Amino acid sequence: MRARFGDDVQVIFGPAYKGIPLGLATAAEYERLVGRPIGWTYDRKEAKDHGDGGSFVGHPLKPGLKVVIVDDVLTAGTALRESLAKLKPTGVNVLGAVVAVDRQERGTGQKTAIEEIRLELAIEVAPIITISEAAGWLATNDVAGRRYLGMSDLARITAHLASAG
Repeated sequence: MRARFGDDVQVIFGPAYKGIPLGLATAAEYERLVGRPIGWTYDRKEAKDHGDGGSFVGHPLKPGLKVVIVDDVLTAGTALRESLAKLKPTGVNVLGAVVAVDRQERGTGQKTAIEEIRLELAIEVAPIITISEAAGWLATNDVAGRRYLGMSDLARITAHLASAG
């Protein structure tokens, strides 16, 4: 993440629900790497009108704040688009997003969802691993003495990705 987005990131945003622990862990590690405080925040599925209220919990979101979104899986890009729509009214500067796994599925057209988001929304989306990388590794390496994917499994996954992407 640091190589892609630099040392100027101020807040990590983890969308509810799975992105919340990812956001916290990413902010903590990023803070350790850059040697300064990094805020983190997440959204609520529904805004509260009592207690601490609002749509967001954590570091206050202000115009110009440099934010990176972190999430678990990118399939069609729906969750990432929703996060960007929620963040837009705050005026933050979304530098990009990191997803743990890019499933490499086709978006609404001929491009993959991640390619569409990069083009349509003009943000960088960095996957930690793609499904083809994970499948390739699992088909050629043992984990705890077991091979989890056979070469026929890898061929089916590769064929699916070729037809979908």
